[in-house]
Amino acid sequence: MQFSVVTLACTLLLASFGHALPSGGPLESRAELGHDKIKPMGEAVGGGDGAVLYKKFQPTLKVQGGCVPFPAVDKDGNVSKGLKATGLHNGKCSKSTGQIYCRGHNIDGKFAILYAWYMPKDAFSHRHDFEYIVVWLSSNKKDAKLLGVAYSRHGDTVKIKAPNVGLKNNRLRVQYYLDGSSYSVKKHNYAEGGFQPLINYAQMPDKARKTLAGHSFGSANVPFIDKNFINNIKEAKL
Repeated sequence: MQFSVVTLACTLLLASFGHALPSGGPLESRAELGHDKIKPMGEAVGGGDGAVLYKKFQPTLKVQGGCVPFPAVDKDGNVSKGLKATGLHNGKCSKSTGQIYCRGHNIDGKFAILYAWYMPKDAFSHRHDFEYIVVWLSSNKKDAKLLGVAYSRHGDTVKIKAPNVGLKNNRLRVQYYLDGSSYSVKKHNYAEGGFQPLINYAQMPDKARKTLAGHSFGSANVPFIDKNFINNIKEAKL
């Protein structure tokens, strides 16, 4: 009799656990996916004057030999595995819709916009690459004037004041090029590159922001997450 009571209790306990499990499919998970399996997030810049400025000063990017931009993360928080830095510089990474990230900040009476791109590899150097520029404006109002641009370069920044920033039809032109043994960005005075879907960091889904903040991209640092953003802005001061 005692055995049957215990058996019944165990059966009821297992049944209660079974009912507690979600019935809508597998538990949510975020994964590393192939660099070409991460889907770009739809363009989202928010509203107000800031959104006007993000779009107005979004640069074009001309890729010279290396990977074109790819999304680093998708809306569900899945993240790119990147590519091993071997073979052709643009091997397996020459075509993508891409993504461009932006984040703005008011500092010392000026408004700074950081624009960033992710590439799956950096020539012979390493898996994953983030490059960015910081656009300096006179204010955060929609009629703000361009003051200059700072370009990331191997952990340093190259600063150029207006009007010598490579504008064409009021549009900044940036080149991604081989600089020694790895790629970097600089101003481009001639050929105009392309645009990628623009996503404001503040408009990203929480899952995407959390992944970017917590995931290791090896030698590459995500320039617009909280841990790095303010320091990058300060180092880019004109």
